[in-house]
Amino acid sequence: LNIKELGQERDTLNFLKRFEVINHMFLFDMELLEETPGNTARLFRSHDPDVPLAARVSDRNEPIEQALGIKEAEYIWLDEMDSLWATEDTITTLRSAGKKIYAISPEIHGFGEEAMIGRWRQFADWNIEGICTDYPDRLTEFLDQAEVNWRP
Repeated sequence: LNIKELGQERDTLNFLKRFEVINHMFLFDMELLEETPGNTARLFRSHDPDVPLAARVSDRNEPIEQALGIKEAEYIWLDEMDSLWATEDTITTLRSAGKKIYAISPEIHGFGEEAMIGRWRQFADWNIEGICTDYPDRLTEFLDQAEVNWRP
């Protein structure tokens, strides 16, 4: 769940619990709204010690070091907005810190078909936990047909 507004943390958690969906998602992108990255993650965690949280890593001023500094986040939301910058070493670094990785598929940010398919293959080869795409059925078909070892 992409957090778009601060100040409603307790209400957000109560809503997610009421509809029993809190364990089927993670909360992310708080860093885009807050002055000090990690403050909102800590606030969410103070209201619920088990709430799933992600720290954002991107090529727009959200470096790996910042995300790893948000200890409350067990997930990484990996976003490649302007370039396909992440490498297998990036994934290894994040995994070494005990993080699970969810990545944005290139077409969401305007990259073409070739970049999308190529990145899907890399993400699968790197065994990331999830891919956010505009084409979930195509991704499923690709993963079923491609010779990749993805085990989400």
